[in-house]
Amino acid sequence: MRACGRCGGVAIKPSRLDEYRYELMGIPVILVNAAWQFVCDDCAHEVTLIPDQEGLTAAVAVARVHVPIKLNGKEIRFLRKALGFTAATLGDGIGTSAETISRWERDHAPISPKSEIILRVLVAASLSDNAPAIDVNLPAIISMTINPIRNGFDSAPMRFERVKLKENRKKRELWDTTVAPAEEAA
Repeated sequence: MRACGRCGGVAIKPSRLDEYRYELMGIPVILVNAAWQFVCDDCAHEVTLIPDQEGLTAAVAVARVHVPIKLNGKEIRFLRKALGFTAATLGDGIGTSAETISRWERDHAPISPKSEIILRVLVAASLSDNAPAIDVNLPAIISMTINPIRNGFDSAPMRFERVKLKENRKKRELWDTTVAPAEEAA
């Protein structure tokens, strides 16, 4: 039970949502059995809570860089923010300028294939520890042939669920994809 932020009532009942569509920094995802909705008995105010936002961000980023479909500006911005980088920091890391990063993010210029692979590797290597349930395959990313045709990829959000992962004899809940990213792209 929680106190309601709107009316101050104390009877808020939680329920887990089977599926919850969510915009994570502009990237649409579907959370499976992972989001909790709280509804106030007094005023019917609803609040939805998502556990481990940092882990979800890392899982979405790592899963996305494994999908061999060209990144668009919104996804490049999401990956930069998931890394916690400014445009200048990312530009320094992949050998370009902040202005070029800005043009990519606004879809005013396409990211080059070389820069896209470097960005993908940087994301996978930097965020894999925060998304241990997502398998990282750096050689596959490095040798990836990126399909420039998105074929409805934007309309099919990736799906994520909380899974229990046993590490050092302790179980913890982490984010994982419910469908392999390559299957979603097909």
